[in-house]
Amino acid sequence: MSGSGHCMVLGPDGAEIPQMFLQPAFAAGAVPADAVAEEFVALPPQTPTKTHQELIQDAIKVMLERSEEGDFTAAGLPDRRRLAKVAGLNVTAEDLIIAWQAVNDAAGA
Repeated sequence: MSGSGHCMVLGPDGAEIPQMFLQPAFAAGAVPADAVAEEFVALPPQTPTKTHQELIQDAIKVMLERSEEGDFTAAGLPDRRRLAKVAGLNVTAEDLIIAWQAVNDAAGA
């Protein structure tokens, strides 16, 4: 099936595939009959080098270094909305507390 809403059914003997179906067919795992299947194996998905928490901690460090007004609440915690923007991901209140504690622990070590 292609993104256009068209589809094509192939029997066990195969058939010529119209150009509009090639990319979706390859994406679905199809391999041309005259090709070596190993050449079409996708690379393993890249795993992020940093965890969600590490990214949040890095964002807190950026906020500490830049010292912009409004980055921290009156209680001294990072503003969660600003932290989410700096980190580029969703930050829950729990994420914030855990990351803030880790940054403080690392600074005290």
